[in-house]
Order: sequence, then C-alpha cells, then structure tokens
Amino acid sequence: MISKILFLYFLLIFSSSTLALNESDTKIFIDSNTSYDQGDYKNALLKYQELAKRFPKSGELYYNLANAYYKNGELGKSIFYYIKARKILPRSGDVKYNLEYARNQKIDKQESDKNLLDLFHIPFNENELLILVTVCALAFWTIMIISLYKRNFIIMYTRYITVSLLILTSTLLILHNFSEKNIGVVTAQETSVFSTIGVNSIKLFTLHEGSEIVVLDKKDNWNLITIGDNRKGWIPSDKIIN
Repeated sequence: MISKILFLYFLLIFSSSTLALNESDTKIFIDSNTSYDQGDYKNALLKYQELAKRFPKSGELYYNLANAYYKNGELGKSIFYYIKARKILPRSGDVKYNLEYARNQKIDKQESDKNLLDLFHIPFNENELLILVTVCALAFWTIMIISLYKRNFIIMYTRYITVSLLILTSTLLILHNFSEKNIGVVTAQETSVFSTIGVNSIKLFTLHEGSEIVVLDKKDNWNLITIGDNRKGWIPSDKIIN
C-alpha cells in the first residue's frame, strides 16, 4: 500500500506541468504566442506580463517572457526571467540551455555567482521538495507504527530506507531555501556602482547589462548590491530588475 502511494506521488511530481487557463486567459496566451511568432515582441511581452501577474508560479510563462525579452534585445530582463523559470522548472533542458546561452552574451564574466540550485544540481522546485518531504515523513511514521506491532527484516530495512530518504529530501529543501537569495540583474547597458547613496559619491566599479547581483538592502530608490567576488556598493533601482 505504501509503495503504491509513493509511486503515485512520484508520478505526480515527475509528470510535466501544464498551465491551467480559463477561456479568457487561453485567448491571451494564444494571442501572445501569435505576436511572438510574428516578431511583435513588445505586444507579446505585454500579454505575457499580464498573465504572469495572475500566474506567478508558472515557469512556462517566465520562460516565454525570457524568450520575448531576449528577442526584443533586453538581455538583462531575459536572464532574470530565465532564472525565475529555472527555479520552477529545474529539469527543463530548454530553460537551462537558453539561460546559459544568454549568460554567454554578457560583457561582465567575472561576477558569475553559482547559487545552490546550480552548485548541487537540485532537480526539484520548492513545491516538489515539500511534497517529497511530506511523503517520506508519512512513510517513515507509518513504518515506525507498524514496527511496534511487527518486527522482521523487511520492516527494519524499510525503516532505514524511509529515514534516509527523509533526511535526504529535508536536506535538499534546506539547501533550496538557502539558495533563495534576492537575485537581481542589471538592465542598463552600463551603470556605475557607488560607495554610498548618490551619484556624487565615489564610483567603485562599473557593471553592464546582464550582470547578476544579489540585493542586500533598498533605500531611497537605491539598492545595496553584491556580486560574485564579494564586491559591494549602491546602484540606482531603475538600473536593475529584481
């Protein structure tokens, strides 16, 4: 019985996700795809953005947004939405390939900061990991209860397997949550990073479109950011997306 439940949950997790749209949203989605195919990327972006506001957990929409931004010549925003899409669709080869392709177009190469999702190649998104942890916990406690009344090699062996899976999935969930930094991407073609708030302060270094940053703080339309080699500074909010 437990094996059947586990199988159904794993089947649910590994099945391809689909975007559930009503009739009105379906029309918008079809129109946006049509605009994209016809090369009208600005109109496609407007429609994709409209849908993304109503479906903030859709990796497919973020992927379409990223493609449209890339075709529209907005490299920074395309990288940002590829990153968002990959968090939701971590096993998608298309998302991974397009993200790496876009990253290769950046001028700044030195600031690349591999997050834990990339470092440990975690193949699940947050919702999937929560389901896995729940299933493993249920299986573990079920086996524990059964072992109170019946003891044999199979029960003991299954108990060790379930506790190992519970530890593994819980660890992956913790790593995934630690990777949830406030990621941002530079959208300006070129921008300076300053020592303090204000363009009259000391210029520390320059970043270009597509540079990936982590936002540490925000104040008066300025953001305190850091990049991969631990350089920090303040940058105007209108120069980035996060």
